[in-house]
Order: sequence, then C-alpha cells, then structure tokens
Amino acid sequence: MVMEMSCSLYAVIMRGACGFIMQGILSSNTAQSASVAEIWLWQVGSWKAVGRLQSHSLTVTQMEFSHDNSMLLAVSRDRQFSIFTIQRTGVDEVGYQLLARQEAHKRIIWSCSWNPFGHEFATGSRTRQ
Repeated sequence: MVMEMSCSLYAVIMRGACGFIMQGILSSNTAQSASVAEIWLWQVGSWKAVGRLQSHSLTVTQMEFSHDNSMLLAVSRDRQFSIFTIQRTGVDEVGYQLLARQEAHKRIIWSCSWNPFGHEFATGSRTRQ
C-alpha cells in the first residue's frame, strides 16, 4: 500500500509580555480522519514535539496566531474553525486549550486571518456567504 502524505509548516515566534515565549514550528498533515488531523507544535533547536492540538477531522488548511500570540486560529476542510489558547508552562513545555470549535461554512474553509486591532477574525470559503 502506498500512502501519499503532505505536510504544511508554519514558522512561529511566540512573544510574551516579557519577551519571547518560544520559537517553534507548527505542522499539519493531509488528513482523512481525526486521528491524523492534528496540529503539531515543534520546539526549534531541539526539534522536540511540545504540543499536539486536536480539534479537526480533516486536513487543517491554514493556521494563524492572534497579534498578541495568545490564541491560535485554525481552519479545515471539515468546514470548521477552532481557537486554542497557547501558553508556556515550563522551559520546553507549552500548554494549550481548545476554546472554541464551530462549523462556519458549507464548503471547505481555505483561509483565516485575525483583525490586527482585536480578537475578531475572518474566514474564507467558496460558499458565497
């Protein structure tokens, strides 16, 4: 059996109120089920996986941190968006919590972006809504 696999990488620098929280990379796989539709957070340097965020059932198509780096917005082929809080809990440890998950469109959500002046965001799909 041959499996085709693709991966999306997002470089991130998370800043806290008193400087950098961490440098990391987010990754997501092409997924046909929830068991592989996770978002992985990797520590730059050690390349240690420091978080596996689970919310979606199909491929995550885009992710973006809020401008204060307190939240991560992710959108997916499953037509849902999810919002996570991300915090440093130790030297090489990151805590996260799913705040919200909601179906937002009738077709695949391809894009997302935070408002630069607050915690509002927009999602993009081909649903003509």
